[in-house]
Amino acid sequence: MLIEAIGYARLCQELAAEAVDSWREYTLLRLPFKDDYDNAWSTGNRDINPVFALKMTCSSTGLVYFIRVPPEMRSARAAARWVNLGIDPVSFAVET
Repeated sequence: MLIEAIGYARLCQELAAEAVDSWREYTLLRLPFKDDYDNAWSTGNRDINPVFALKMTCSSTGLVYFIRVPPEMRSARAAARWVNLGIDPVSFAVET
């Protein structure tokens, strides 16, 4: 709902999102977030650890979706493969 309310561009701007890689309708984003562990507040040790998310655009509806992916992802295609439980998107893509 947040994306619908403020739009993808503004959301990425507000979160300081950085595009790491793009492939077809997928974009791997790096979002700098501070750790939010309970002890971080008491010790004051709040390091910035990036969160990685895959932005996917539905080719038929144009809707934008985000899903968090493991931090070791470095390509949009690898992240899309991870989201699809190891199946490479090329195997189910329909070219028009």
